[in-house]
Amino acid sequence: MIFASSLLSQSMHKFLYNALFSHPADVNEGYLEHLLAAVGFATRLLLAAGACFVHALLPCLFQRTASSMLHRLHGQMHTNRAAKLDLANADKEPCAGGGH
Repeated sequence: MIFASSLLSQSMHKFLYNALFSHPADVNEGYLEHLLAAVGFATRLLLAAGACFVHALLPCLFQRTASSMLHRLHGQMHTNRAAKLDLANADKEPCAGGGH
């Protein structure tokens, strides 16, 4: 019984790690850092959706707002991710000259 409980505990631990920490680690972020970034993106997406909704009702308003916001978000996501991955890869590269 104790063995089965231990296996269940290990299985649950692995599930929780994969659910909460695996993806942030893949993009070189901690859980909280990823959470805050994702909430920031979600908030800006909601604002863009609101601009689209108002534009649908009154086409003279927010004519380029949502597309501009999405363009900036896309650029930020790819720029930030590339910079973090470059930093992570630089940390993994061996020292020049083979000294260490």
